[in-house]
Amino acid sequence: MSKSISLKSVLDTLVDAGHITVDQLNTAFLEEERTGQDIQKILVSLNFLKEELLLSALQETTGAQECDLKTTVIETNLLARFEKHLALKFRALPLFNENGNIYVALADPSNVMALDELKRWFHEAAAIIPMVAPESDLLDAIEVHYAQQIDLDALILLLESKSVLEESPIIQMVNGFVMEAVKKGASDVHFEPEEFYTRVRYRIDGQLHQIRVLHKKHWPALCGRLKIMAGMNIAEKRKPQSGRFAFHVGARNVDCRVSAHPTFWGENIVLRLLDKKSFLMDMHQLGFEPDDQKKLVDLALRPGGLTILTGPTGSGKTTTLYALLEKIKSSTLNIMTLEEPIEYELPLIRQTEIQDEGATEYQALNFVDGIRSILRQDPDVILVGEIRDQETAQMALRAAMTGHHVFTTLHTNDVFGVFQRFEDLGVSPSILAGNINAVVAQRLVRTLCAVCKKQDEEGEWVSEGCENCHFTGFKGRVAVSEILEIDEELNTLIAEKQPITKLKSWAQSQGFDSMKHNALRKIQSGRTTYAEVERHLKLDGKI
Repeated sequence: MSKSISLKSVLDTLVDAGHITVDQLNTAFLEEERTGQDIQKILVSLNFLKEELLLSALQETTGAQECDLKTTVIETNLLARFEKHLALKFRALPLFNENGNIYVALADPSNVMALDELKRWFHEAAAIIPMVAPESDLLDAIEVHYAQQIDLDALILLLESKSVLEESPIIQMVNGFVMEAVKKGASDVHFEPEEFYTRVRYRIDGQLHQIRVLHKKHWPALCGRLKIMAGMNIAEKRKPQSGRFAFHVGARNVDCRVSAHPTFWGENIVLRLLDKKSFLMDMHQLGFEPDDQKKLVDLALRPGGLTILTGPTGSGKTTTLYALLEKIKSSTLNIMTLEEPIEYELPLIRQTEIQDEGATEYQALNFVDGIRSILRQDPDVILVGEIRDQETAQMALRAAMTGHHVFTTLHTNDVFGVFQRFEDLGVSPSILAGNINAVVAQRLVRTLCAVCKKQDEEGEWVSEGCENCHFTGFKGRVAVSEILEIDEELNTLIAEKQPITKLKSWAQSQGFDSMKHNALRKIQSGRTTYAEVERHLKLDGKI
């Protein structure tokens, strides 16, 4: 794949400035030759360059203005003249006509072949004016504005009109459900067979929403298609199965984890959608205040000890851990993880998937054996996905006591529940004392839609719902959290086996900021509502 002169000069400049090494650039060129992918996409996907830095360098070199595709109004008549396959091939999206000039968003505004193609299709234009946009945003915009979303209602009508279910509409329907779910920000898709119909529900921002109801006659074919895509045995209908498949929506690479479970009315199938673009967030996006962000990063950079994330299932513990690892990862640290399963691949981090249950003796790698093996790999930082038994707890503590920083998760209601949980696992408080850096507890609450939220007569933030939030009034989620940093005095109280009430009193005397107080600030700032917080924290009328 040829590179424009401007892009080559941009890359040379970035090498000279020390933003990327010659070895990394050569690796990217080899990957470009092997895959045929665009060099910019490869550099970003390999984590050699941040997309923002590459975009800024392109702007400076070409003089092209940056384009915000989220706010730019696009003239649809231009899209009708420049077909989608061309837009994808040249990473180019026609935007608008101004004074006879056609403005176009490009991933590389110096791409001569793309500009020549645009001139051919818009030959009457006085000029083609290139604007630069991040490639990921550009691909998403192409997907949206070319109306690629499959019309599920039309497909259902098509199926109803057929006496025999045809393969093509079934394939399109499965693709359509996944694509629609991703675009709506769903984390899971539920296909639930009942006596006369199959219910389809999406989990969006932690809540299930019924999307469609299909006649039961469609379910065998849909179920079969999902199982084929996930690599399952379609003949086996009486035992649970699991599988996975990859799906692409615009610039998003979505990993679909599929679970089939036998029920009275047929196999129930749930798809877990792992969308890297929406899953990987920084500390600010997660909802941590600037002071808390700094505190967490400082704690994460300590050379040893145990940092624990706690909360119920679905409270965002893994997302926060990933955000922390993204903050501290570098070429000078060896970071290794044990996860069940690996949610997303992280550059510069060695990740291992463990199989505690259902694996043969030749396949099995549990947390305990995994920690033992990792300790022989010269690690600086170790992530243990979850502590769930005494042996894992002891091994994680042993690693923390020998100079490794260990991150892990537990299931407790708040930060103080961690100490009792360890005691239940057979770990003495005297061993814990001095080896825990901090405990972070959190919940995820829905955030009010930024488009339609407003203050009522009493000054409270409310939202009536709009298209942006699918008329729910909420869009996205944010963490409400509490951070307990363990110092010498608290370590003494822990070693003395002081009751939890004593630990809480001491922490409060030192200015400990509880989840409830953290939630109150988010309510007052209009990020969420009292009722939404109370669903998770049981405020009982007060904070």
